[in-house]
Amino acid sequence: MEQLALHIEYLLLRHDCVIVPGFGAFINARKAARYDASESRWYPMKREVRFNKAVNHDDGLLANSYSRKCSLPFHEARILLNSDIRRMKSLLEEEGEVSLGRLGTIFLGEENTLQFSPITTPDQMGREMGLISVAATIAATEGKNESSKNSKDRIHGFNPEKNYYIPVNKTIAKMAASLMVVLIVAIMSVLPSSRRTAEDRASVLPMTEILDTASSEKIESEILRQNKDDEHAVSESDNQSESDIIGDSVSRVREKSFFLIVGTFRSESEADNFIRSRKHDSCNLISVPSKTLFRVAAMASDDKSELVKELNSEKFRSSYPEGWIWENK
Repeated sequence: MEQLALHIEYLLLRHDCVIVPGFGAFINARKAARYDASESRWYPMKREVRFNKAVNHDDGLLANSYSRKCSLPFHEARILLNSDIRRMKSLLEEEGEVSLGRLGTIFLGEENTLQFSPITTPDQMGREMGLISVAATIAATEGKNESSKNSKDRIHGFNPEKNYYIPVNKTIAKMAASLMVVLIVAIMSVLPSSRRTAEDRASVLPMTEILDTASSEKIESEILRQNKDDEHAVSESDNQSESDIIGDSVSRVREKSFFLIVGTFRSESEADNFIRSRKHDSCNLISVPSKTLFRVAAMASDDKSELVKELNSEKFRSSYPEGWIWENK
């Protein structure tokens, strides 16, 4: 769900409408800035994200975003998108609502109608972007006395009674700062610097005692290191034999022509986590890597009809309703 929400949020920054195929559309609704004469106040432009379930055709925008982000062909990106949409619908049926990250929440309203609740109101979104309402003040007269001018200066943090105002040209100030930096660097490069990082200290022990202690400690550390290396070599040889047997069997399975796929992931760690979560199933799941994805297969064979029979079986469909057959070309 997080992946789908991130794609929708990213596309809404660049498009006015993002359609989730077969589900609905998220639309940017904007309201222009306005002036309220009764309050003498300007209100900024507002932006709000709305949801329309009637607009649900596939325009390819989301699938194209998946393709760019995951570096996948368009048809594989569409398969990954449809998988996320099915997962969102199943969560919506089970829990009654689905969180879409920083966008808001989709929930089932009256008569199982889809409702969308944005996480931020238009006013909150405007304040986050620095858009706030401001009061419009008009001077009553053109001539202002000195006291009103001084009070205005104090509001802006400048008190002419306590401070002097010296106008400085910005270009001259920048040139002076640049010259100061060059002068500091030149002085640092000319002045001598010491490369010594530690001071010399006299030893308070006789040199012979120091040498004897160092040699004995070196012999003891060498004996301990040798013992650890021997133990590590024995354990490594045992683990190597077991891993070779498992690796050979997995390699033979991965050389098959057809695979019964039950999951597609972007990284090997996600595929391994999925396999560990299904370790109590009757199927022996394995990870089948490709150029850009890691697929999890429940069965592999050179005979496609064998996999079709297993795919259509009631037992397999109850465990993996989204399974499909992939040909390893």
